[in-house]
Amino acid sequence: MTALAGTGPLLRFLLRRERLRLVIWAASLGLAMLMLVYALPEIAPAQPDLAAMAALYADPVGRVLIGPGYGVEHPTYSGVLANVYGLYLLVPAALMSILLVARHTRGEEQSGRADLIRAGAVGRSSTLVSTLLLALIVNLLVAAAVTAAMLVGEPGEPGAALLFGAGLAATGMVFGGIAAIAVQLAATSGAAAGIAGAALGAAFLLRAAGDLAEPGGSALSWASPLGWAQQTAPYVLDRWWPLALSLGLAALLWAAGLALGARRDLGASLIAPRPGPRHGGAALRGPLGLGWRIQRGGIRAWTIALALTGLVFGAYAQSLLDAAADLPPEVLAMLGSDDILDGFFGVLAVFLAVLASAYAIGAVQGMRREESAGRLDPVLAAGVGRLRWYGANLLLTALAAAAMLLLGGLATGLGAWAVTDDPGLVPSLLAAHANQVPALLCALALGAALLGALPRLIGLAWLPVAYGIFAVAFAGMLELPEWAEALSPYSALAALPAEAFEPLPALALAGIAAALLAVGAWRFRRRDLG
Repeated sequence: MTALAGTGPLLRFLLRRERLRLVIWAASLGLAMLMLVYALPEIAPAQPDLAAMAALYADPVGRVLIGPGYGVEHPTYSGVLANVYGLYLLVPAALMSILLVARHTRGEEQSGRADLIRAGAVGRSSTLVSTLLLALIVNLLVAAAVTAAMLVGEPGEPGAALLFGAGLAATGMVFGGIAAIAVQLAATSGAAAGIAGAALGAAFLLRAAGDLAEPGGSALSWASPLGWAQQTAPYVLDRWWPLALSLGLAALLWAAGLALGARRDLGASLIAPRPGPRHGGAALRGPLGLGWRIQRGGIRAWTIALALTGLVFGAYAQSLLDAAADLPPEVLAMLGSDDILDGFFGVLAVFLAVLASAYAIGAVQGMRREESAGRLDPVLAAGVGRLRWYGANLLLTALAAAAMLLLGGLATGLGAWAVTDDPGLVPSLLAAHANQVPALLCALALGAALLGALPRLIGLAWLPVAYGIFAVAFAGMLELPEWAEALSPYSALAALPAEAFEPLPALALAGIAAALLAVGAWRFRRRDLG
């Protein structure tokens, strides 16, 4: 039997199993680009308006946010879409590939399903190869969807649209290859995704540092796989050759992942987990300490990510002030305020709250994994009550998510203070982020309620997070009615600092969160585990 025996049937099985996720990923990214295609001419209806918007990203801080700055000097709608907003499609495509590879390789080994598959006529490399082929297929689907959306906006330049889509697919394949190596190194799918995610973060920082140095990017920009896709510069330079770097690296990473996988036993990892101490410390005597031990890596990573995001966007304040006079009125209307800084920071507070909610939902899903993997049973057998475990983990998650949101607000204020010399921005922005805590708790409570009542449907907890991202990104652009925007818990609150604090929406969201937590606790106490 060859190492690739059974690859075809495994790939067909994965396509059947993942068909809904594949469609959701491709449709989501394609629709996001399509909405931008229709919204951008509404925001900047004339060429001077578009030039004023593009000028926001011409300075060094702007290039940190969007890339090397192609297309901002002589902007066109398609050029701005591809070169200003393109980075924020590259990152989701990379994350999609990382999560897919980690879930179907190391995740299957963790669950024991890989043992059942390998018991048949399946080669030792077939699982990884079929997973990488699945990643290739989904990246091509995403590329096709985004290319089609770009062609709606600029049907006369199919080559540039295809180049942009190809850059997305090539970037996804690179980070799928990084994940293929990470799953050989790490003992769990979460750790493997963390290693690959750290590589994505490093690539983003390298690109940011390189693009900060000079327009068009510096040598550091070329050290990042994200930078290669952006150096194609669709609708400006239309360079295809940087994609050869992405495809070459992807091939090397895939080959390295296969070579490493052939050298380890099923279920083993090349980096063996550290043996723990013989006796647990005092902190591990209760569920709160155990929860901290499990979540601490994620808490640190998310906190750093939110703080850096806030710091960078806060440092963008002076650029906004300098460009405010030339911006079209549609931009201010989109931000919901006559003061550009207040409107921008109000939107940023919602964005960071959505990110903190994403951490919280992921932590609740981690509780579900502890249960389904059977690791909760010995905890309960040691005399810890169900509600005590449930409440302690949710309390830890709520405190951690709220703290990282507030630290993100503090970092935003410090970044804005550094460039504007206005210390009053620090307490103002801290208050704006604190205002979003009830919405964060509401999202967490929905996940907790699903964990208690309908654990198999816990993925639905991502709906308010997804809708929150949609509302903050597109509500102003698409001029959604107020009732549609208010469906997002984040948008239901007063938009500090542009608006005054309103206690009633905050209290209403807190009440909804309390009710959801009560339902979840009641059902978790009574249902069967597993």
